[in-house]
Amino acid sequence: MNASQDVTLSVNQLHAVSLILAGHQVDDIASACDVTRRTVYRWKNLPEFREAMSQAAEIILEDGASYCKAAFEAAWRDLNDYAQGGSLSNERVLNLIRIV
Repeated sequence: MNASQDVTLSVNQLHAVSLILAGHQVDDIASACDVTRRTVYRWKNLPEFREAMSQAAEIILEDGASYCKAAFEAAWRDLNDYAQGGSLSNERVLNLIRIV
């Protein structure tokens, strides 16, 4: 394949990428995409499919890292407020400590 060719995945293949990254089994993916297991395995070996999986996984990791950072920062602020004499329930304080 020429590197300048623009290869796009079908809607079914993109759906399969999301299902794989969500941890679904090949049988479930094949059923959801209305294809055979063999087709799913064939897709998984395609360079463009692997690239789509890598890109999607990277986005998921970036989103997860951003979410964790935001949760940590919010918990840290709440704990600092509490340490300065703020009022929080014991349960909330323990949950914030678990996050930090």
